[in-house]
Amino acid sequence: MPDVLSATGVFSFPDPRRWPRSAVRSFQQATGSRSLFDISVFMHGQVAALHMEDAIAGLSVLPVSPQQWHTHMGYPVLTFDPSKLAEYKAKFRAAGYRVVVLEPMTGEWQHKVVDIASAREKFARRRKWA
Repeated sequence: MPDVLSATGVFSFPDPRRWPRSAVRSFQQATGSRSLFDISVFMHGQVAALHMEDAIAGLSVLPVSPQQWHTHMGYPVLTFDPSKLAEYKAKFRAAGYRVVVLEPMTGEWQHKVVDIASAREKFARRRKWA
């Protein structure tokens, strides 16, 4: 089956039915349980990346250049500078997606941890009533 083309005809990617099963399993293990509206951003040091279906979703939401688009090991990858993360998260959220940032930890991918107690404390400080 030939590559599928985006609406612009610039970004091709292999048919998802033909993505390597081992890569799909690894992606699913790294991202865990998720919905169709979850986007996982993988942090690779000086590069952030969207893999597989998240890369394809990125085509419809983000300003993507051909230099950012790759077919890696038989599936699509969209790479970008981590300094764009806040901007891209806002664009995904505006489109109805929830963004999860994954960082490598001893060979495994782990969701970025947020200290709930500290977040509540900061939120409570902002909500103090007069």
